[in-house]
Amino acid sequence: MPIVPGSNPALQIWNGQNFLIADGSTINPITLPSLQQTTRSNIQFVVGVTATGTLALVPISSFA
Repeated sequence: MPIVPGSNPALQIWNGQNFLIADGSTINPITLPSLQQTTRSNIQFVVGVTATGTLALVPISSFA
């Protein structure tokens, strides 16, 4: 699918073979193949999704 200015925000991702544009839709899901296991003390921020589907970055201190 082409990138259309003003459309849904999208990420360029690498699926191991090709670069793809992903916007979180069913057709273009966002996959996170590079997640790594770590200890809680190393985590500074948490990524979440708002009720409207927007990705959000929240400091871990908000959960303390």
